[in-house]
Amino acid sequence: MASRWATPIVELVQAGASPKFDDAAVAVFLRLGYFIGDDTPFESVRAFPVGGVLRWSLADGLHVTGTKPGPRVDSAIGKREALESYVDRFRSAVSRSLPADQAATVLPLSGGRDSRHIAFEMHRCGFRPGLVISQRHFASRSNEDARVAALLTEALGWTLTTSDQASAPLQSEHEKNRIFESMTQEHAWFLPSARQIRAGNYSAVFDGIAGDVLSNGLFCRAAWQAKYDASQWPELFRAMGVSGAPDGAITAVLAPEFAKRWSFEAGLARWKAELDVHSHEDDPISRFKFWNRTRRCIAPFAQRYLQGLDIHMPYLDADVADHLLSLPRRHFESRDFHDEAIALAAPQFAHIPYESKSIDGDLMGHQASLLRSMAKSPRYWRSAALNQHWLRPRLAAALVSRAAARRVGWVASAAAAAHGIESLAAAMA
Repeated sequence: MASRWATPIVELVQAGASPKFDDAAVAVFLRLGYFIGDDTPFESVRAFPVGGVLRWSLADGLHVTGTKPGPRVDSAIGKREALESYVDRFRSAVSRSLPADQAATVLPLSGGRDSRHIAFEMHRCGFRPGLVISQRHFASRSNEDARVAALLTEALGWTLTTSDQASAPLQSEHEKNRIFESMTQEHAWFLPSARQIRAGNYSAVFDGIAGDVLSNGLFCRAAWQAKYDASQWPELFRAMGVSGAPDGAITAVLAPEFAKRWSFEAGLARWKAELDVHSHEDDPISRFKFWNRTRRCIAPFAQRYLQGLDIHMPYLDADVADHLLSLPRRHFESRDFHDEAIALAAPQFAHIPYESKSIDGDLMGHQASLLRSMAKSPRYWRSAALNQHWLRPRLAAALVSRAAARRVGWVASAAAAAHGIESLAAAMA
């Protein structure tokens, strides 16, 4: 019998944990899209901490302690040396983790860097995964992943399977919330691929988690750093928030009681306290993102969707992660470090393009589709967490007019996130 990734929150509450909301934690979640530190939606339930140690004794009971990450930057290392060491360490990490059964191995492949680097190292070892899969997206994002993944697999001589997106995005959102216990606003897009993988006879999957934040400077952004250096905390908190959901949308969509409890100010204070944990770092923003978004939002992706499979995460291999975490911020400011590493590792494939970030999806079209689906669902007309006086006229307008739905589509993400937290609490009643 496969072990569970974590004890469900509902079971913890049923076992005696208090269902009282952690208001500051929820306030952060609504704005960033994930929980930070060891927070969950409830004060009495905590995530296992970084570097966690659990001790129990008959005399003292249960104690859980954590070790916060410390500074370990090698300021003297040059970029070429850093790149060569990265390539060697990553090559070793992938080769050590290759399963014996190629046919039972899955590689989700995107148009970006992380899965590509894994694919090139597999190919170098003569390893051919049984399933290489790419996923078409909701309308909010272009399908560059599928396009570029096809170019990659053609060059490697592999077969690509491409999953179509689900036709009911709100249903996918609800299913994602069930699987992830409403603790992330991401990942609904991957449901079709997850179902296909679970339906097959597969035992292992490779996950490119942390490749972008550790080796491509994903959050090494000059505008964010300028706000950090100027101590512009409200502005930085907003800048790091969920795109498409301005704070005005969150405040407007919440019922007055919850708007007060889950306020911007409450979220700001909790977020700043967690950001301060990383203030001693060379790149505090990227480290905050790694120890919070990567750990709390991205890590559960494969663990929950593909529970029971062996999940290989070469970017979190100790040799790889320790090396990348030791590199100074200056190596990532140009956002080309991972590109150069991949070109060094597999120069014969350097001609294959990456996905084009200039091709945007129809974000408002996707949000409008969500809103129109909400308008057909009684649960959104009855929700106590949502401001019915404000929301119902907009749901009614969205129901009768696609144009109206597009105009107020920005409401959808905030409403879905708040309702997800409310539904989690209701499941405990």
